Amino acid sequence: MRFQKAIKRMIALGTGAIMVGSSVFAAADLANYPSPFVKDGKFSGVLVVGDKAAAEDVIGISDIVSSLQFAATKKAATTAAGTVAVEGDAWQVGTSNHLELSEDGSTTDTIETLRNITTYIDKNNLKALASGSVSNNKVTSPFNQYLYLLGPGSGTTLDNGYVIYSENDGDVSADFLYFKSGREIARYLIEFTTALESDVDDSAGSASSTGLFLTDYQDVDLTLFGRKYTIVTAKRQTTGGSEMVLTLMGGAGKDTLIEKQTKTYTISGKDYETTLNFVDADEAQFVINGQTSRKMKDGDTDKLSDGTTIGVTDVLYQDYAGGIHSAT
Repeated sequence: MRFQKAIKRMIALGTGAIMVGSSVFAAADLANYPSPFVKDGKFSGVLVVGDKAAAEDVIGISDIVSSLQFAATKKAATTAAGTVAVEGDAWQVGTSNHLELSEDGSTTDTIETLRNITTYIDKNNLKALASGSVSNNKVTSPFNQYLYLLGPGSGTTLDNGYVIYSENDGDVSADFLYFKSGREIARYLIEFTTALESDVDDSAGSASSTGLFLTDYQDVDLTLFGRKYTIVTAKRQTTGGSEMVLTLMGGAGKDTLIEKQTKTYTISGKDYETTLNFVDADEAQFVINGQTSRKMKDGDTDKLSDGTTIGVTDVLYQDYAGGIHSAT
């Protein structure tokens, strides 16, 4: 009898210990829910409902299934969507509220283009469009720079330069800023607030009301897009016309050489040994690192075998004994 009682007490005590242990174990597991039921995005377990289960048990296990389905996912590292890191001088296109996302390239859709945000940008948007001034031997003329989006004027067809969700040539589907092939993206405008004056000469350099050459513009420096350029040639399109063409040249270095003089210039870490090989009344020829350029006039350029471009902005040829023969 004493032995049986001892067995009963041991059984009762053992059951109590098991219940306590189960409570502690369950509490530890639920604190880390959905573990250990879900690991690496996968459910590992079995859910059982008896044949005679009560309605509330069925509803309860349905809730558990829904919870585990939501939990059975695997987190992946993400990056900030829609953000682009831009270095240097940049203008961010944006609106105070929204910009419509167009479905396709159809011109029949009501679409919002860059011109719905602004018609142009200037020095307030890009440092490269800073105002400046240019001087010659007649006057100093201040100027402003503008970039008209999709071309100037209200008559521009606004079916270009809008955001579209599409697939690019690399089979990537995303939202893109869309421009039609062969269409104008923008037009640059430089506005002189006071006239930049020049005499008008003929090809011989003599003053002529019907001449084409605006000689006071030539060899004048001006800074556009944050870069220094030299006006190499300046010509009217027609005799007596108001339209003109300017040829500008800019680069990593500029210097003047006397005929047969040699200098070495370093550009992007590479040395270029340059000799002015030949000069005549209107042409110059160079030998650069052993490569002979073609004969170039003012405004002409030539490309070396490594892709470097050289150009001539001025040729001086004094045709008398002791005269200067040089090129810039």
